[in-house]
Amino acid sequence: MNPYIMIWDIDQASTFSLSVTGGIPFTDQTLHPNIAESINPGYPYGYVLFDTLNVDIYSGSIASGKKIGSTTIRMVTQGGNTYPLDDNNILQLTYDGSQSKYPSDDYWKQLHYFKVAAPGLQAGPPIITNAGWSSGQGNTDSKPTVGENFWVQDYGMDENGRWTADGGSIYQSTEALSAYGNNVGSRAYPIHIENGAPAWDVSGGVGVAFDGVWQIDIKIGSNGQSDNAFCETFYLAERANLSVGPSHYADGSGGAEGGVSREIDILETKWNGDGKGIGPQVNLPNGGNTGWNPNSPYINKRIANWSDVGGAPTKDFITFGCLIRDDTLWFYAYTGVNQWYCSEAIPKNSAYDQKYPFAPYIGTWSSAKNSGGFKTGYKNFIYLPHDNPKIAGKNPKDNPSAFGQALIA
Repeated sequence: MNPYIMIWDIDQASTFSLSVTGGIPFTDQTLHPNIAESINPGYPYGYVLFDTLNVDIYSGSIASGKKIGSTTIRMVTQGGNTYPLDDNNILQLTYDGSQSKYPSDDYWKQLHYFKVAAPGLQAGPPIITNAGWSSGQGNTDSKPTVGENFWVQDYGMDENGRWTADGGSIYQSTEALSAYGNNVGSRAYPIHIENGAPAWDVSGGVGVAFDGVWQIDIKIGSNGQSDNAFCETFYLAERANLSVGPSHYADGSGGAEGGVSREIDILETKWNGDGKGIGPQVNLPNGGNTGWNPNSPYINKRIANWSDVGGAPTKDFITFGCLIRDDTLWFYAYTGVNQWYCSEAIPKNSAYDQKYPFAPYIGTWSSAKNSGGFKTGYKNFIYLPHDNPKIAGKNPKDNPSAFGQALIA
């Protein structure tokens, strides 16, 4: 295998830098650039040689900038041509023969010039459009916009046709899993976009909070049974890092990439609770002893029957929500203006210290790759602080007329 030595040049006007974190050297050579070396705008690096190269990507300079991503570039030989390739499509490396140097046939003296750009940093986070449905995020933008709030996909990310607005609602599809590489669902949580390309800094959007009321209308698309293999959900999970990506996700199951955190399941369709009927389930998971109340009767509880509302899939939207105030929690649901069910007050009884806010999540998930075939609809997301005048001093058990559609009106 002949060496392929390159010059890498980041345009002086670019707003990113690269820092080498590792890789596989070319045969019998050291890694070039070596670990901890950097490539900066306006300063071409003149001896790049490797089999694979791992880099962190920074906004601005390495010294004063912020890490905004990482990727691996590998050397590829195809059809007689050799070139560097970023399979993650973050960095784009473009060959420029006019600036390459070929003084002889000696491969060790040839320098192949590549311009390095980062188009993958320009697109922004994989948000769900706010256009065409009542997202609760305060705008109708369809593209990532600095200063605005959005629901952002946290897995099943940026899949064409996965989330579509229709008739004032957003629908998440499980109808054509093959179109998504058999990916088994998608979830989303709210972000606020603080800065644009290339950093795309985000913070929590509407509904990222420790307490208050969270509510949304959902049209159940599955039959609501365990054998359907999909779980349609609306829930809260403590999130320490609000940056985009499933590696930051944590919940009360104990198996999430980001670790264990407190979780409150407002709606789950799959598990059927106590097994005595088919209906919506609420849950207070206790992975890592993070649970709200490990002794609560509302753990893995089927709280009602789908037959109460004409069965599942449901013919219309149903309002699901929860209120947290003064270390007390209530689950509730409404069909139209009428309250369908409401839990008793559930006091917090846990030694776990919740350090980070809840993020609300919408979406579906499954452990099976041969199921699906339905759409789940969402609309009218609402978050209000616990002391908002509409609900101050009220709870859905004692004041049912103050919640549900009353909050939408």
